[in-house]
Amino acid sequence: MHIGKRRITQLFDNIMLYEDISSLFSDRADSAQMFSTNPGAKYAELKRSKTGEIKLGEEGPIYTNRRPFAGDGWAVELHTVTLSANARKPERRYRLEVAVLCEVAPSGSFTRLAEYGEPGAIKRVADLALLAGGGAGGAATKAARL
Repeated sequence: MHIGKRRITQLFDNIMLYEDISSLFSDRADSAQMFSTNPGAKYAELKRSKTGEIKLGEEGPIYTNRRPFAGDGWAVELHTVTLSANARKPERRYRLEVAVLCEVAPSGSFTRLAEYGEPGAIKRVADLALLAGGGAGGAATKAARL
């Protein structure tokens, strides 16, 4: 498997678990969300904690239908993300198709992350409270614990 493909898969595995992803990025890596509702998006350096960690995914995203691709200097993952969009109501979950493009340095580190999606296509899905009750089956109950 191409190194970029392995690393982009690891990136989203770690985000789902809210684990440090700093080892995957160069020191001055940047990112941007290039959504249609944000046409003038600017790249910003990824923020690191005082200990140097980078953690994304505080809202508990779940990535499914994952399709990673990679070549020389780039890696892409297309996926369906289910997440909480409102910090005041984290039990409300939404689903969106997203494409994430990472530029890859010769060392294998990501130097840039660009996320593309169409917010107008967001769909509301079952609330976590409903899933935790077991009404949607084992996979949904597992997702509710994440």
